[in-house]
Amino acid sequence: MNSTPTSNWFWTDALWVPSGYTWRDFQARADLNFPKPEDLIIYPFIITGYLLLLKYFILVPYLFRPLALYSIAKPKALNQNPESLTLTRISETHGCYPPWKVIVQAATTLGWTERQVQRWLRKNTRSKVNNTITKFVECGWQMTFYLTCCTLELIVLLDKPWFYDLKKCWSQFPFHSVTPGMWWCYMLSIGFYWSEIITHSSQPKRSDSLQNFIHHVCAVTILSCAWISNVSRLGLINLLVLQCNDIPLQLAKLSGYVGWQKTMDFCFFVFVAVWCATRLVIYPFVIMRAAFSETFSQADSILHVYHIIRVLMVALFIMNLTWTYSIAQVIKNKLKTGASKDVRSSDEEDRSEEEEKNISVQNAREEPARTKTE
Repeated sequence: MNSTPTSNWFWTDALWVPSGYTWRDFQARADLNFPKPEDLIIYPFIITGYLLLLKYFILVPYLFRPLALYSIAKPKALNQNPESLTLTRISETHGCYPPWKVIVQAATTLGWTERQVQRWLRKNTRSKVNNTITKFVECGWQMTFYLTCCTLELIVLLDKPWFYDLKKCWSQFPFHSVTPGMWWCYMLSIGFYWSEIITHSSQPKRSDSLQNFIHHVCAVTILSCAWISNVSRLGLINLLVLQCNDIPLQLAKLSGYVGWQKTMDFCFFVFVAVWCATRLVIYPFVIMRAAFSETFSQADSILHVYHIIRVLMVALFIMNLTWTYSIAQVIKNKLKTGASKDVRSSDEEDRSEEEEKNISVQNAREEPARTKTE
């Protein structure tokens, strides 16, 4: 392993390789394709760039947003009054800051002041409909990625004997070869989590946004450590176990946003079943148990990558428990009121909806002042 003097400590054998081995034992061999640590410096970020391009320049403008406008905005528009319908069309065309000429024309048509039109357009950007469209787009993107990634992971894993017997994950460890399919699974997932970290501040706010951010950081760190230390087999199985429940979750959310109540209830039921099986049973009692009792027991040094992975896996499990509590709250609300509201959602929707209700009151208050000035 080549290293500069400043990185000698970081890449020390005692931190990264099992006891009794050195980095020289993992140099390129004709019969084995070892994971290359330097791949993590280049390829995940290239994939991150492509994922962001795919999301914001292809899928969002040409697929997810048109679907959201057709499924959410148009049905909502049928229930709007003429004033809101006129201003909504302006907002969709020009955003919240249209040309002054458009503002004056709208004010004249509606009998409002220019200030009233500007206020409505600004608040419309935080309206419930626009928030729902934003969330629909984000859920559509995440479902697309998780469905693609889990399909690839299944294709890679189905013919591997160590997928069905975790004890074989440690057969001849650490001399494991990484297939091209495993390489793509790791690089795609790490690149995706990096893209989520980079765009975190622009995503819809939820009460667990910080926890979600920490989850992505932990995921990148665990995957990177597993790749460098060649715990690649268990890491890939862990990826599939932790990602597969996001598919029915995102489907349930998408169904709820478009008003498909029965479909949402069914997808939510599937999500709860998959969540309990993967996050509360398979992850702690199969994945963590195998990791802790097999490979990680070989770490003799107090500061070793295996211990780092162990701490991060426990942190992920604690986050799973807190999310399980949130899911239990949703189920409780569903049984009590019949509504499946995501308790992690921010209060922004409620505030913006209340603001919309108060807009007509504010307009009425300003109308006498406008009449006097005229």
